Amino acid sequence: MSDAPIALFSVATVLVCGLAFALNIPLLERRFVPALIVAATWTPALVFQFFSVKFIDPVYLPLNHGVSPATGLLMGLGFLSFTLGTVAGFALVDRLPFKPPATSVADLVERASGRLVVLFLVGFLIFIYAFRQSDLSGALLAQSSNSKDVYQDRLAFHVGPINHLLFLMDIVSVVFMKRFFEAGKFRHTLPAAVTVLCNLMTLQKSRVLFLVFSSLFLFFLSGPSARKAVFGTKFRVFLFSAASVFGAAALLVANMLRGIGLLRLTNLSSSLIEQLYIYSGAPALLNLSGTVEGWIPSDPPKDGLILIRSLLWSFVDRDTLYIGRYLNGINNGTALMYYWADFRTLGIILIPFLVGILVTLGLRLAQGLSVFGLMAGCIAFDALVMSVYTEVTFEPTTLIIAVAAMVDVLTRLTWAPRGVASAVVLQPEAAA
Repeated sequence: MSDAPIALFSVATVLVCGLAFALNIPLLERRFVPALIVAATWTPALVFQFFSVKFIDPVYLPLNHGVSPATGLLMGLGFLSFTLGTVAGFALVDRLPFKPPATSVADLVERASGRLVVLFLVGFLIFIYAFRQSDLSGALLAQSSNSKDVYQDRLAFHVGPINHLLFLMDIVSVVFMKRFFEAGKFRHTLPAAVTVLCNLMTLQKSRVLFLVFSSLFLFFLSGPSARKAVFGTKFRVFLFSAASVFGAAALLVANMLRGIGLLRLTNLSSSLIEQLYIYSGAPALLNLSGTVEGWIPSDPPKDGLILIRSLLWSFVDRDTLYIGRYLNGINNGTALMYYWADFRTLGIILIPFLVGILVTLGLRLAQGLSVFGLMAGCIAFDALVMSVYTEVTFEPTTLIIAVAAMVDVLTRLTWAPRGVASAVVLQPEAAA
């Protein structure tokens, strides 16, 4: 088929979404609108369903059934449930005793910069240890690496529960990126830059995207100072444009090392257009429909085990809680697929309501500018943007919240001089 209509649509989508975000920046600075963000991220995947794209690889032929009307109705009900959940969340936020939003993390960074640097180094040392345990360095240097070997090396990178402390790098990066958007000093971007490079070395695209979306969220949260920090001079515009191009190229290389994008999957004549189609989330909608309709096999309902998999991940066979083993394509099956795996239709209708409440609370907590609040807001925003691909709200990586709570306490502690009755004092924070 001709790629011209899809190319034009892709360019138009980028322009329209960019304009929509630009027009809504004042609104987003006052109160993030979760339903607006979800609608924007799902729109390209939905519109792509109107193009006659067909998969040619026999493995993916079940996706050629398209999105069934019943699945479309379920998606609509899920979005309606989510929207009602955000309304309930806003009502809850207005009634809970939240402190007024803070204006800067300057006090936090000044008071706890030393401890934040030490915590970052702890996470970095764990990264070095885990990286040495795997053979990913060989995969990166090999000119012709086997994708199956790379997969095994990536599994070897996970050295047990200690891996959760790698989140220290993400947490510190988020705090300093917020400070960068306030003060515009490039040294505050160093933790994030190092963390992104480390994640690229281990081919962890989801971790890279988490920091990218977190930075976007913090950009909106910071208001005019953030626009000055990024667009204040021509040099800054050039630098961030170059960083964006480098990041996109690095993710493309990571895909190739993982064996993604090497083979043509569709009847599209251009590999670039095919990647745009795939990363719009369109195949995720097809996976959801194929599973709901029975074209793709699935396990019996898990009755809530998928939702609490963060707690079970280290104690059970991961394959029993991994819904992606039956799905075709690069994407999973949207966040709704996870809710369907637990409770079928009832899950798609009810769980988004809970998610709407949780993300609304997370976005409000971020305005307090505590370590815990900033991470809650970043995870909530990431969950909204990634909902068209996969489920993040209850994702095992959200154990980062527990680590963030620990860091939050550590950054508030101060040691009093000798002779003072109380040896440790918990500093108040302008956070919820």
